[in-house]
Amino acid sequence: MPQLIMLALLGLLFYLYWQRGPALGNAKHDLRIRHGLLVIERGHLSPDDRHRIEEIIRDGKIVRGKITVSQQGRVELSSEIPTQYHQLIRNILVNSR
Repeated sequence: MPQLIMLALLGLLFYLYWQRGPALGNAKHDLRIRHGLLVIERGHLSPDDRHRIEEIIRDGKIVRGKITVSQQGRVELSSEIPTQYHQLIRNILVNSR
């Protein structure tokens, strides 16, 4: 029984790590798309940048996804976001102040 509990805890930790991703620890921005809405979990976007990303989400009919920007400016986008929008989003986030 104790082994089963330990296994369950390890599974839970792995799941949480997988959900948050390894880049969150040094993330400048951590953005989620949930049900087609942009949720800022870490960082700050100007109203203009937020509006531009929300337009891309709406135009692309993107219902879920994850966007992370590291302190070094590296942008990671989840596979739920179509590749045709990756560069547009990168340009907005890298040039944001």
